[in-house]
Amino acid sequence: MATINKAVLNREVKKLIFSKNIQDLAYQRAEKEFQRIKNQTLKEFDQHPVTVELNAGSNGKNITNTLPGAKDDANLFSFIGFNEEEKPTEEVRQILENEIVLNKNPQSKTVPTGIEFNFKVEIPTLKSIEQKTPLPWETGRSWVRGIERGISGLGYYLSGKFKQSRSGGGIQSDNKVRSGAFSTIKYLSEILNNIKEKLK
Repeated sequence: MATINKAVLNREVKKLIFSKNIQDLAYQRAEKEFQRIKNQTLKEFDQHPVTVELNAGSNGKNITNTLPGAKDDANLFSFIGFNEEEKPTEEVRQILENEIVLNKNPQSKTVPTGIEFNFKVEIPTLKSIEQKTPLPWETGRSWVRGIERGISGLGYYLSGKFKQSRSGGGIQSDNKVRSGAFSTIKYLSEILNNIKEKLK
């Protein structure tokens, strides 16, 4: 009757479990789930009312209801004061595309049923996104942050076609034309929190 050296057997089993082939298979499964969640996040960003409104440019409608009391042709793009040819959401989408990344090197641990591989996902912080999205007329502040915290100047905002308009759809008047303030809405903070929850 043959005897089995348990120490040798355990060592060989661990070699098999920690082999590159097993890790590659684990990564393939993790990558598939990661990509599914990442695609959901990008879709959530694309379909968010703020993204949709900004993508419509100076001809958009204020579907976010962030500009209470403004005229029907008012919109975030002209209120914030982007240049007519700018695509502000494209830069943010590129950040999400490039900086939501699955690390290929896993952390592993032995569990009663075998071994568990954990792959780290890197996600951009809201602060890092804010640093890359300055307001067109005030570089020390972020328009992404302003969407959620408030942007001043609504009382002086005139929507419409003006030659001196940067955006082609509105200007800031020298005199106050209405009362009321910008109505904030959750945007990137909500999207980033949602992906963190999905990855738990």
